[in-house]
Amino acid sequence: MKLEEIRTLEDTLLLMLSNDPKDRILAEYFQLKFRIEAAEERLEQLRAICPTAEYEELSVQRLFMSFYKYMLKKRIKKMYGIDMEE
Repeated sequence: MKLEEIRTLEDTLLLMLSNDPKDRILAEYFQLKFRIEAAEERLEQLRAICPTAEYEELSVQRLFMSFYKYMLKKRIKKMYGIDMEE
């Protein structure tokens, strides 16, 4: 599967099950990307209602996930020479 074809969590399954560490780190990156997108969608829903405790907690979680994604992106570039899209 080409990286451009990965659009859902399900698309990452074969990469995650691979014995190749490169495939697994790519799967981890995409899974994190999809989880950040889902968190952002939920934050938009909560923002429309009004900020709540869930909103605050999810905002912090999204912040940490975004930082982790940034670090994975740097590792993938350094280890495998692959530029991940943004």
